[in-house]
Amino acid sequence: MLAGNWPEGSTVVVHSMDRLARSLSDLLRIVEQLTARGIAVQFLKEGKTFKGSETADPIDKLILSMLGGFAEYGLIDADLGGHIVKKRVALQGRGKSSGARTIVATKFGRRWIYLFGFEKNERSNIDSNELKALQELAKSYLELNAAETVAAIDAGKLIELNGEE
Repeated sequence: MLAGNWPEGSTVVVHSMDRLARSLSDLLRIVEQLTARGIAVQFLKEGKTFKGSETADPIDKLILSMLGGFAEYGLIDADLGGHIVKKRVALQGRGKSSGARTIVATKFGRRWIYLFGFEKNERSNIDSNELKALQELAKSYLELNAAETVAAIDAGKLIELNGEE
């Protein structure tokens, strides 16, 4: 549990939701306990601040639950902000920690767009310039409507995968 005896009106600043708790139930419980005491919880990467039930936006609570759930069940390993998430992928004989990393654009709906991947032994991570470029690319792809997405697929700019492929 978080240490501290913060007064009402304080704000706890956390780098990202996946850094505060490793399970959805713990994340929801911690945020609820703090906001019930009048303490706001701010998540930097997600750009979200939770202030308690009296000002709670239902969409914010949904986002908190979804991102917490994704972290709990290993669907994402890190939310990098700007609708970019990182997922570790196991490679045969190396497992997840020494395997590959995938960078994916998503708004956590039905659309997930693979943007970039690399093996852990080739590089440790992406740098801030690459992240910014990937966030801009994600924004452009995620803003496409259904017809524009189909046109991009037909033009070979995007490749659609489904569960059978």
